[in-house]
Amino acid sequence: MDALNELRDRLAIEDCLAAYAQAIDRRDDRLLASLFEPGARIHYGVFDGTIEQLLDRRGRPSPMLATHHHIGNIRVKVQGDTARSICYLNAVHRAQGPEGLRDEMVRARYLDRLMRRAGTWRFVERTLVYDWSRVVPSDGRDWWDGATNATAVGRSDGRDPAAGFLD
Repeated sequence: MDALNELRDRLAIEDCLAAYAQAIDRRDDRLLASLFEPGARIHYGVFDGTIEQLLDRRGRPSPMLATHHHIGNIRVKVQGDTARSICYLNAVHRAQGPEGLRDEMVRARYLDRLMRRAGTWRFVERTLVYDWSRVVPSDGRDWWDGATNATAVGRSDGRDPAAGFLD
């Protein structure tokens, strides 16, 4: 594989990884579904199933009020129309539990298998490897509480300031 094609593939795969974080955080199930091959397997420890089962589950009420996923330290190995990648994950969740609000911090890695079909890279299997976590009670406040510019606050209901920004 020549260097330019390899670079194109790596960038397309990295964009797929970043789009996943966006889809999860903005609760954009249309985008999320587009990133996986039908029947793709997902192994998250707290969930093990197909992308279709995950999407069905996301249609139910969730304790997650907000999430923020950041990926980095990405390594990719392309072999023809298949690829494997490892990327590090730093995620924060605000959740409502029976004991009240909590903030969850997770450090983990995604181990991904991807395939290219019709020129587009998609996940065929995704495994989450947990490295560290911390859960603490939350007071529910954010430092920007009281800000006068409401568009500066992220939303996960389709009215986020970045919704459609790249379209």
